[in-house]
Amino acid sequence: MSSPRRVLFVAENVTLAQVVRLVTLARSLDPSRYDVHFACSEFAPFVFGGTSFTHWPIHTVPRWFVDRALQTGRRIYDQRILRRYVSE
Repeated sequence: MSSPRRVLFVAENVTLAQVVRLVTLARSLDPSRYDVHFACSEFAPFVFGGTSFTHWPIHTVPRWFVDRALQTGRRIYDQRILRRYVSE
């Protein structure tokens, strides 16, 4: 029997819905066939409780930063932020 395939989910933690959608999808995978890894800036127990995912803490822009950028019509991501995302 072959080893489980590794699947990485990466969530931009700007809204809870973004994270919950991916956690729901990840939970639907058969753990005997998939080794699920999850990268996110926070791992809220009420969202990730009961999962056996490997957690990878990463930097994502804070919610307040996104809200402010959207309210003022500015870009959310600049080259510095995107470089940091790629390096993580």
